[in-house]
Amino acid sequence: MTYAGVFSFVQSLFITNVEAQDVVYHNSQTIPLLAASISPDPDADKGGPEVSFDETGMFIVAETGLFSLLPGEYVSATGKEENVYIVRPGDTLSHIAELFNVKSETIRWRNDLGAKEYIRAGQDLKIPPADGVYHKIKKGDTLGGIAKAYKAETSAIKTFNGVVDASGLQVGKEIFIPGGKSSVAVKTQTSSSSQKSTYVKVLSSVPSQISSDKLGEWMWPVNGGVVTQGYGSTSFANRSGYYKGNNHGGVDIGAPRGTAIVAAKDGVVTMSQWYYGYGNLVEIKHDDGTITRYGHNTSNSVKKGQRVVQGQVIAKLGSTGRVTGPHVHFEIRDANGKQMEDNVFYQTYLNY
Repeated sequence: MTYAGVFSFVQSLFITNVEAQDVVYHNSQTIPLLAASISPDPDADKGGPEVSFDETGMFIVAETGLFSLLPGEYVSATGKEENVYIVRPGDTLSHIAELFNVKSETIRWRNDLGAKEYIRAGQDLKIPPADGVYHKIKKGDTLGGIAKAYKAETSAIKTFNGVVDASGLQVGKEIFIPGGKSSVAVKTQTSSSSQKSTYVKVLSSVPSQISSDKLGEWMWPVNGGVVTQGYGSTSFANRSGYYKGNNHGGVDIGAPRGTAIVAAKDGVVTMSQWYYGYGNLVEIKHDDGTITRYGHNTSNSVKKGQRVVQGQVIAKLGSTGRVTGPHVHFEIRDANGKQMEDNVFYQTYLNY
């Protein structure tokens, strides 16, 4: 038997339950060549997304490009629960609504978004378990009255919330009105001329892991927190292979999501955007020429070109970008943008 004959025989062993006319046979001369698989992701061989839990037990999914979910406050009697979705770069409200099988208006109502208000990467969005609205129970409320106000079915409200009559309604508690229509139109944004001035919050001091006498002119960049990884050849850098030359270029300070991140010195914001593995990043150029970076923020509170002072809240701590849990990645660079190793943060936590 020739090689081509052997190939045809082996091929026939794997073809079952198909009509002869649907099968295209090839011999060793006519078989198509297989194209090499090219992955656009240089880190594709590192396995699936990293999963961890923060200090409050919240579920963190890093670098999925799909869902980043946290548990919401509402769970229906039917077991359906509200989620908090962390907006990813490129997301649109209609796409998110489609993912969760709800209408865009439902998400707008729940998050009090203006009709022309855009969502942004790193923003938390509450996603109701179904189309509808929430109602906070007031004294004297009845199921029938609530249903009428929102043009909904009383029976659906009972089933979804596990209540039989008005005695099951607790003043101050939210219930979900499935299919309900908001009685208040979604707000529209006011013109810039009528908007109030931006509120700036400045912290005069924050809990620090480095004593104030050693910090000198610097300020600890987080309102508390614990260093989870230092600068340089750290144990995580060496075993993970995440960083060029197995060198971690900064200090990671872990804290609960939403913790205030503050400017370490006075300066001007040179960047406030999503920036590759940093996720939401704020970069500040200080008056002495040094540059600081604050990465992985849930949201940024400042804009490019804005003047900030030491201790001013510039962002909320989070887990956007390439992360294994909520923290701020803090860097200090010189005027040329190169890592400035001779600083109290890097030296205190060198190879830590």
